[in-house]
Amino acid sequence: MDIGVKFCGGCNPMYDRGKLYRRIIEAFPEHSFEAADEAKKYETLLAICGCERACVNTDSYKKEKEIRIFQDTIPEI
Repeated sequence: MDIGVKFCGGCNPMYDRGKLYRRIIEAFPEHSFEAADEAKKYETLLAICGCERACVNTDSYKKEKEIRIFQDTIPEI
């Protein structure tokens, strides 16, 4: 499955969102991950958030399901 990934704005410099993204890719090698593209429709869109504020806006993305990830949580896909 192709999964789109959208990152938050990164206002929490103490949290390494890229490290979590790499862990997710390793945990789900059967899926294909890519930077989310507003022109493409995704079965699943991951919104990787650095804090509970979850400022990432995904309204303009086409998706069947959205998973918001907070800090070091590995989601169920």
